[in-house]
Amino acid sequence: MTIIYALEEALPPFKAYAIQVINTCYELAKKGCNVYLLVPKSKEFSIEIEKYYGLPALDNFKVIELPQMRLDADSVIRFSWKKVYFISILAKIWRISKRSKPSVLILRDLQLAEFLLKFKKYLKLRFIYEADDAVNFLIKRKSILNAGGDLSLKANKNKILSLKKREAGVYNNVDAIICVTERLRKVLQTVFKPKIPVKTIPNGIRLAEKIPSAYSYHKDMKNIFYIGHLYNYKGISTLIDAMCYLKKNPVKLFIVGGIKGTPQYTNLDNLIKQQGLEDKIGLIDFIPPGQLKNMDWRIDLLVMPLLGNRLVSKHFASTLKLFDYMSMRRPMVVSELPSIKEVLTNRVNTVLVEPGNTKALAEGIQLILDDIKLAQKISEQAFKDIHKYLWETRAQRILDIARELSNKSK
Repeated sequence: MTIIYALEEALPPFKAYAIQVINTCYELAKKGCNVYLLVPKSKEFSIEIEKYYGLPALDNFKVIELPQMRLDADSVIRFSWKKVYFISILAKIWRISKRSKPSVLILRDLQLAEFLLKFKKYLKLRFIYEADDAVNFLIKRKSILNAGGDLSLKANKNKILSLKKREAGVYNNVDAIICVTERLRKVLQTVFKPKIPVKTIPNGIRLAEKIPSAYSYHKDMKNIFYIGHLYNYKGISTLIDAMCYLKKNPVKLFIVGGIKGTPQYTNLDNLIKQQGLEDKIGLIDFIPPGQLKNMDWRIDLLVMPLLGNRLVSKHFASTLKLFDYMSMRRPMVVSELPSIKEVLTNRVNTVLVEPGNTKALAEGIQLILDDIKLAQKISEQAFKDIHKYLWETRAQRILDIARELSNKSK
């Protein structure tokens, strides 16, 4: 089977969706599919799958970078550069079709899907839509409110209704929809009522070849780790504040993922100094996904202090870093969000705490430091549970949908 995966935006390697797309395509190729990943060519970064993601090259997985045209903001010429790129994608799909008769086209971007659906009957492909950012109209509504906008204004109403109509146009014309969480699937089906298969297929993880050692208690310094981006909604400042409450045990927090010189990194560095916590908190630069599993760190506890103030991360996200944490076989303290609770259960495979509550976060951390049996129990259960969330499993479920759709067209 030949599968084309087309993207509207370039693939910045540090973005979660890039990790998702690359690993999904790679595993589809490992299962024998001929996979073509179509992306816009970028001057800022190149796609080095083997070097960056640690994935050996496969002959049947081809990343094709197509030229895109951008004009300066003050340019006299005015036209949509995206349409130029979209036409080049259409032409490339057409050329691939001539050679290998692809069965399925996978999309995840609303505007690109709208464009290519106009040519669906000519392409003779089955369309699968990855609805990571489904219910965009709800996100637009939330952003208007956050900016102090008035939802009763006609202009704002029209923006929301227009986006909802566009989404409905895509969901009612593709052949299948994939959602990364069950909550997202239920909302999408309730709001849009598509008459096609809508499946929940979470994101995944690639387990390290070497099985991590079981959790063991250390009487000396306890090493607490946060690994991920430093965006405000990740709750790092709450975690830093929580360190002030942890006085019972000698602890050190390592924050991994910042890029020196960026505003987020500088702000956190200043906050650490203001709190006088330089001896208790260390900042470690961003590490590529392919190298992260090879780091020889002694980790006693992992923390994910999401604030829950973003609609997607609170309700609909299948957080990649959560799966990374579970694969490390270490106890975790995680914010109690609806999306998180699809995977984790309090005191079963994690300790859940109220988002944005500094004291609750500190108490959750202290609970694990004090209760060795609980720490061992939740770390082992999380490691056992992670085997349900592998990229290989995700690819197989997508392939099952693709085969079912392909058989229907015969």
